[in-house]
Amino acid sequence: MKLTLLIFFLSSCSLILTTPEKLSFEQRIKVLNEIEKPRLNAPVNIYWHQNSIPFIEAQNDDDLAFSLGLVHAHLRIDQLELLRRIAYGRLSEVAGPIPQVQDIDHALRIINFPKGARNSLKIMHPESLAWIKNFTSGLNWYIEHSKVTPVTNKLINNKVEKYTMEEVMSIGRIVGADLSWITYAKYLRQAKSPKWENSFNKSKEKLKWDIPSVRNDLISFFEILENYSKSGSNSVVISSDKTNTNSSMIASDPHVGLMLPNFWLMVGIKSPEFHAMGYMIPGVPIIGVGRNKDIAWGGTNMRAISSHLYDVTDLPPEKITLRKEVLKRRWWFDKEIQIRETPFGPIFSDVGFFDPENLGFKAALNWQGHQGSDEIYTFLKIAQAKNWKEFKDTFKTYRVSAMNITYADKAGHIGMVAAYGQPVLKNPDKTLDFLKTTNNPVVGVNTPLDLPNSFDPKEGFIASANNKPFEHTDIPFAFSFSNNHRVQRLQELVGDKKILTINDLKKLQLDVFSKPSFDLKNEVLEKVGPDFLKEKWFEQFSNWDGRFLDKSQGALAFHGTMYFLAQKRYLEDSNWKENLLKELRTTEGREIKIKLKKHSAEIKNFIKKFKSWGDFTKQAKKTVFGMIPLIGGRYSYKSIPISGNADTINKYGRPLNLEVSEVSYGASARHISDLSSPDENYFIQNGGQDSWLMNENLADQALMFKRGEYLKLPLTMDKVKKSFNRSVTRF
Repeated sequence: MKLTLLIFFLSSCSLILTTPEKLSFEQRIKVLNEIEKPRLNAPVNIYWHQNSIPFIEAQNDDDLAFSLGLVHAHLRIDQLELLRRIAYGRLSEVAGPIPQVQDIDHALRIINFPKGARNSLKIMHPESLAWIKNFTSGLNWYIEHSKVTPVTNKLINNKVEKYTMEEVMSIGRIVGADLSWITYAKYLRQAKSPKWENSFNKSKEKLKWDIPSVRNDLISFFEILENYSKSGSNSVVISSDKTNTNSSMIASDPHVGLMLPNFWLMVGIKSPEFHAMGYMIPGVPIIGVGRNKDIAWGGTNMRAISSHLYDVTDLPPEKITLRKEVLKRRWWFDKEIQIRETPFGPIFSDVGFFDPENLGFKAALNWQGHQGSDEIYTFLKIAQAKNWKEFKDTFKTYRVSAMNITYADKAGHIGMVAAYGQPVLKNPDKTLDFLKTTNNPVVGVNTPLDLPNSFDPKEGFIASANNKPFEHTDIPFAFSFSNNHRVQRLQELVGDKKILTINDLKKLQLDVFSKPSFDLKNEVLEKVGPDFLKEKWFEQFSNWDGRFLDKSQGALAFHGTMYFLAQKRYLEDSNWKENLLKELRTTEGREIKIKLKKHSAEIKNFIKKFKSWGDFTKQAKKTVFGMIPLIGGRYSYKSIPISGNADTINKYGRPLNLEVSEVSYGASARHISDLSSPDENYFIQNGGQDSWLMNENLADQALMFKRGEYLKLPLTMDKVKKSFNRSVTRF
């Protein structure tokens, strides 16, 4: 998050005076092993991999859920605390009286993740309710009985409070956030212009999803959504028609905010009803990406509309209720805030960064996530599913967030489910209107079982990369989807091979070829000729193969050339490549030559200064405290030169400028499985497992991730005991 969410730490004497102690794996695991033993139904063994990855073997499902809670608390109590404060709009309690943070808290309380959590708890299946209860008990056992207080809690001077089931469910609701809110916010910021709605209507057919580049407080708020809501990703499933094993394969790499520790938590589980391995989100007790003995699953964000924005300007006063809440602010007086509710949802436009006094209308947010739904039950059943029918049927209770969930099984089948609750308007033809009218309410919901799905397509594979999943739907899915560059590259690489292997999928996840960039380069060369300038930089540009490799000088030459050709017109445009290509196609070669000659010396100096793409584009390896000026080095590791760009399969976004960029969003984890064997599973994280400041496993996988290495993590218990052999925790 931006500095506005971090500057408060500077006022803490404990932060300035505290240097974190570097702890080994043995020192960290000792904290868990010395905890007071809980009362369980039967013995539990937790086998630990050297990278702090646990594999929990329980003889009882309730004990498994309880032990998962213990493990989440032990490894990620710091992240859990941040997520709880986000869910409840309590960032000011540690940040103090910073106006931007107060606006963010106000926005979070208007969105009201806990409301969805409470409604979900009322209707949850008994099995998922028991699972949440036991998981929460495990979290609280660790909080009550651990003898060591996390360093970060000392730094922010806050005691860790016990968790309620509602709070655990509220963290899960953050993950279910609707990325359409970013579209709504972007245009609400423009709504003072009399032509704003025409602007939206003209562009909605070609909208590209992006965080709005407006004020820092708004960017910070929506960075929360981006970083914590599975907002990107690639996933490919390959049927047995295209493998050499008579089974299917899967390759998934989610894209989220890059942080230390990693967003994902790798866990293996074994009990009477469960035997699976994969990635979990801290505080969300389900495997979101992974496999069991029979099937595997991944997914990408569909960016579908699960919220509608209503114009409630003319709603009678008696239809609007007022809720007052207290905003506690560190080092300052409490502040009372007001939240207005309508039958169409809370008034979203009341947030300060929308300038509600001058907006001209009131807009309420009607979100499916406020209704009761049971995504926990869906993923518990996915972890137990044995075939496509069992997998697909689990989505009956699923509503948020909107995901394309991919599927592969050991019998060789593949599939994909459009997973979300689609709100149906009285007049569904108005679905893509920015503001809905109150006489067009939501009258129903299409469940994932009502929506299209794909099973065993003739191509022998399914690729997903936030693109439009199905061409023809009764009701439009979304305002916009990601451009097709990544999915087309996936389709090209998979489709060109008759048979694919695990090594092919590993190479696929590292691919950094950018077709739009290559097309741009070729357009320039076509207009000016390959021998236009006898300069080294132009030779590097001309010979560049379109791959953003960290050691590439050609990629650097491309970036510098495009920067000066763009002439600042596209610097704030996430789709600058498409727009610049259109412009160049209608531009005379003579004009392009003039610009390149004019800026030749600047491009030359730019390349001389940075030498290669990885010298210019890096990934920061920082904890949240590492972003603080002057003292952040205590809480950081050296940044890593990276390969990749915003439209490559190995994805990292960076702006079109001439400054070093430390990317904070992109490829965060990788998973590959060959379903012919329960032990052919390959995982790696862009970071590490353990959130304790500067411990051995905080960032130990980051360089492995960059090099394209994987950890082979088996499922069969005899091999688990050999691989997860650094320590055993016994309860």
